[in-house]
Amino acid sequence: LWIAVFAAAAGIPTGITLCRETRKKQREARAEGKHVPYGVYEAVLKRRFDFFFALAAIILLSPVIFITAVFVKKKLGKPVIFIQKRPGKDEKIFEMYKFRSMSDARGKDGALLPDEERLGKFGKTLRATSLDELPELFNIIKGDMSVVVPSPQLVRDLVFMTNQQRMRHEVRQGWTGWA
Repeated sequence: LWIAVFAAAAGIPTGITLCRETRKKQREARAEGKHVPYGVYEAVLKRRFDFFFALAAIILLSPVIFITAVFVKKKLGKPVIFIQKRPGKDEKIFEMYKFRSMSDARGKDGALLPDEERLGKFGKTLRATSLDELPELFNIIKGDMSVVVPSPQLVRDLVFMTNQQRMRHEVRQGWTGWA
């Protein structure tokens, strides 16, 4: 106790002072709409947790991933993986992987049919069971995504987002959200 009193009187920062200063800086940054990690978990451990969770899930679910890939190829053809650009952390665009769930059916004029017509029974089942999202585990391994945070929106949605809604891009986008 006496050391803390002496340090405070001498103007030497202690752990308590540093914590207060850090919390003050965090409050100021949040007031400006900036993201500040909430602690050691978010700053250090979350990425490691995400990586090992995704790796374990890929290993455990590899038979399901393989069987799903075979069925997608058989029912919908190539390519098996659907790649779509999405905004990630700091609105940096990344390629998100999913199993393909729609056909390439085209009308008489050669244009793709509406989504409702290209999404068949198999595609609806893939989406209902969320099996189409299993390849996103590879995005987590790459570091483009995290496990539990807001899901990535479409690039075209960036235009319509308010500044508060854009704050979602201060963290890696997620495989699944809180909802």
